[in-house]
Amino acid sequence: FRPANPTSLYTTFKTSLYFVNADNSTKLVDGNLAEFDDSFDNSVDLQDAMKFANINENFSLLRNKASIAMERREPITGNDTLFFNLSRTTQRNYKFAFQPAGFYPGIIAFLEDNYLGTKTMLSLLDISIYDFNVSGDIKSATANRFRVVFTTLPLEVVPVTFKTIRAYKQALN
Repeated sequence: FRPANPTSLYTTFKTSLYFVNADNSTKLVDGNLAEFDDSFDNSVDLQDAMKFANINENFSLLRNKASIAMERREPITGNDTLFFNLSRTTQRNYKFAFQPAGFYPGIIAFLEDNYLGTKTMLSLLDISIYDFNVSGDIKSATANRFRVVFTTLPLEVVPVTFKTIRAYKQALN
């Protein structure tokens, strides 16, 4: 039911959730996709794919209280955010893989982990991996633990002031 346009035409941000086994092998358990273009709308509409619940881990984008598996929205602006909803986790190690495509220079992204209180810079040119753990602490399994915050870099020239300049005469050989 979605338009037949290939996603490679848009700026995209794909996030995959893996759980990590005892032998450090991984298994893909869920994921979501955000596409950005001027032709999309930021409201939840028919161009977005609603999230159907899994039996185990559920990982979706959250917008206007709706869980979304694939979201189409307007291009990223300064201080824009992708809110994640992660539920039905178990006590174990997990891993995110963030796969961006088509972002223009001047935008940076950070993954914010509300449980650990950390901000981790993500690449918008290549895949970024983030390892995390859900422990016995109930706060480590909070559904809104993670979000990605986008920021634009200022394009203005930063003035530089020289206070002193020193020059020394050197002998020519």
